[in-house]
Amino acid sequence: MVARLSSALWPLAVGTLLIGCAGLRETLPPNREGSLSNLVRYGYFTVRHSPFSRVAFREFNVDSDEQVTFVSAMALLDRAYVLRGDLRRPDGALHDRFVREVRAYVRGAYGEYDTSQVYPMKDLKPFPGEWTLELFVDDDQVGAFSFFLGDAKAIGRHRAP
Repeated sequence: MVARLSSALWPLAVGTLLIGCAGLRETLPPNREGSLSNLVRYGYFTVRHSPFSRVAFREFNVDSDEQVTFVSAMALLDRAYVLRGDLRRPDGALHDRFVREVRAYVRGAYGEYDTSQVYPMKDLKPFPGEWTLELFVDDDQVGAFSFFLGDAKAIGRHRAP
C-alpha cells in the first residue's frame, strides 16, 4: 500500500517541482555581453538597480515584475560625449530613448560613467517578446542588449529548446 501510494504521488511531486522551477529565473553577473566596443565596461538588465547587489536578468515577467532597469558603466574619454540608449520593441519600433551628457575624463578622477534607466512594466506589458536596447556614443553604436518580456507561460516557451 505504501509503495503504491508513493508511486502514485511521484508524478504529482515532479509536476509541482517543475512548476516551481519555471518561476525561477537565471541570474547573471554584470557582463559585456552585447557590447561592441571597449568603451562599454558592462551593460545589463535587472529589476531594481543596487550598486551593492548587481544581478543581471534576461527574462522579465509582466505579472510579477514592476519594472525593467538597464544599468551600464562606460569608460570616460579625454573629451565629453553623448551617450544614447534606444529601447526597441519586439517589432523593432522605437519605444523609448535616453540621452546622457558624459563629461570628459579628468586625470586622477574615477574613470567610468555609471548610469541606469528605469522602464515601468505598465509601459512595456502591451508588447511581449524580445526587446533590445541599442547603445550609442556620439551616434556610433557601441552595444545592443536584449531581454525577453512575457508572462510565465511565454517565458517557459522562450526557454524551451
